[in-house]
Amino acid sequence: MIRAGKFSDTESLNLVTRMNYSIRNMPTEKNRTLKLERPFGRTLILSLAILAGLVAAAELLLRWEPLQSRLPYPSFGNNSHQLDIKLHLLDKMAERDGPPDCLFLGNSMVPAGIDPDAFNETYREITGHTLRCFNFGVLGMAPYAGATLIRILNRSYSPKMVIWGISPYDLKTNEKNKQLALENGNWIRFQTGERNFGGWLIDASYLTRYYLRFRLWLDFPRIDRVIQASERRWSANGFTRGRHGSSITAPDQLEREAENKGAMRNFKINQRVLSKMHEAFQSTPGVTCVLVEMPIHRSNEAGGEEEEKSYKKLVSLIHGFAVRKNIHFIQSDPQNSFNDSHWRNFLHMNSIGARRFSQWLGRRVGAAVRQGVLPDPRRFRRRP
Repeated sequence: MIRAGKFSDTESLNLVTRMNYSIRNMPTEKNRTLKLERPFGRTLILSLAILAGLVAAAELLLRWEPLQSRLPYPSFGNNSHQLDIKLHLLDKMAERDGPPDCLFLGNSMVPAGIDPDAFNETYREITGHTLRCFNFGVLGMAPYAGATLIRILNRSYSPKMVIWGISPYDLKTNEKNKQLALENGNWIRFQTGERNFGGWLIDASYLTRYYLRFRLWLDFPRIDRVIQASERRWSANGFTRGRHGSSITAPDQLEREAENKGAMRNFKINQRVLSKMHEAFQSTPGVTCVLVEMPIHRSNEAGGEEEEKSYKKLVSLIHGFAVRKNIHFIQSDPQNSFNDSHWRNFLHMNSIGARRFSQWLGRRVGAAVRQGVLPDPRRFRRRP
């Protein structure tokens, strides 16, 4: 028994030994480290697994067609919301029906002026066959941007025929920033061969695409409402539907028309435009390429003898390019029988004019296929 205040020699030695051991093993600033014990490590792994499962579930859910039909179109991160819409609609069409036999391409005159359903009606009358067509016309798609997009679309969907709607306005020298508007997104750069993690993620993940659309809503709520209103006009085959009215006689349209005619009279031709088109057309062997002159309101063509001569000269320049490159060229109806009720404004047809022009174009393309001037663009030959 130990008396208070006194220790035996043996007890004192044992106490000192234990104190020295404790001091030697006390953590210092040098050896003090954070260690994850096994239970905490299992919790971390389990948390990551749950997170991955939630991401995978969200990805599958956003690919579900009934849900997608209730959501705004996802975004590919491009500057053009029309390009986002067209990419999404074409992707869904390819999943649902298979890749397109025919693509219509060009600037805003094409989505407003070529109705794939109306085109198919008369094409079927001439050939006895139906084509799977998609209208990929996009606002601002001049040949610089179009050349890039055609290479991407050819590689991804391999259409058998590309019909590019063109007008003399496409030969105008445009500002560089407008031309790059369709080409400077991560997804576009990834598709053209650039190593780009953001572009790869957009390409692989619907969750990423809807996140980008959510960001647009957060950053620009007013613009997003405008975009959603325009989205409601697009049909599943890329045509802008539901515009029957005409504003040709509206004062603001008359003023804008005067400005357009002035610009048309004075613009300079960009000699590289046609070469860019050739680069786009020759990118994939086996694709039949067709150039079609898009009609414009007759007031643009016949504002005077000098203007009419200038317009015909530009059309002949496009025709000569097509002949040199062995590209089939369809010149617009020389009678230009469209009246004011067929036009939304002086450059864009409404749905009535688009139906009329598309049926005319279907007959012309169908006749060329039937006569052997153009090869049959059907992906699989089926019985009529």
